[in-house]
Amino acid sequence: MLETRPLMEYRPILEDLCDENEPFDVASRENTKGLLTSYFSFRHTEEFLRNDSVQVPLFASIVDDASESLYYSYDFDRIVVQLVDVSYITAGLHYLFVGKVDGSKVCNHWHLIKKHLDLQHYSADGVSALRKSVGIVLAFVDGGYFLNLTCVPANPNSAHPLFKSEMVVKAHAIGLINALFSNFSLRLRSLSPQDLERPTIQKNNLTNLGRMNILHGDQKFILRLFHQSLLAVNEDIDMAIILNISKFGQKDDRSFDLSKLVHQNGIVNGSYHVACKIH
Repeated sequence: MLETRPLMEYRPILEDLCDENEPFDVASRENTKGLLTSYFSFRHTEEFLRNDSVQVPLFASIVDDASESLYYSYDFDRIVVQLVDVSYITAGLHYLFVGKVDGSKVCNHWHLIKKHLDLQHYSADGVSALRKSVGIVLAFVDGGYFLNLTCVPANPNSAHPLFKSEMVVKAHAIGLINALFSNFSLRLRSLSPQDLERPTIQKNNLTNLGRMNILHGDQKFILRLFHQSLLAVNEDIDMAIILNISKFGQKDDRSFDLSKLVHQNGIVNGSYHVACKIH
């Protein structure tokens, strides 16, 4: 067990801890003194850490000219952009995963939408229904982003009873997603002779798409077809498909230009989680 040393041995540290010219001088000195005084009132470190009755007062600091006295750095930790039309994606997208899905490929997507949606607009039952939203990753987008397809309640605050069961939600979503992919496949096979000559079409087996390879010159054309298929099947009165581009946990300190990811006309809304470090 680690035994604490007398507080008097640390008084030189307290005296040299702060500079009178620093904006946090008084608060830093008092906060550190309070913490050390409490810590050294125990014989052993373990006693201090395990004592739930320990209370250490902390004093806030006021800085008049923060921009001059402090230094800041920022990084993006979470970006979610909900799309109205997938064909407006401007970043590169090389493969579209449009093969038939089953229970092993569909997973819960609550973690993707819970910090993106304004949950104040939903009732407790609505939030409960949204928690059961499921979906798939539709594609990888250049820059470390994911294109996600998520099946959500069409009207969360009056959700169909199917949203009381995760198994039923997943089964309904699988049917809806496969209907979308079937419609998309049919549109591809029904293209005009001229469009059937496109490099992307020539490169893929239209009777068994699975992972569809999309060449840069055809990206907008293919995604426009996909959007048309989405409009055709996204009329279910109980469940709706939404698409979003996301990026999590990257701690990316580079500047972010939304236009390089998706054109503004293709966006429903977006949410950004930014960490700010004060040095």
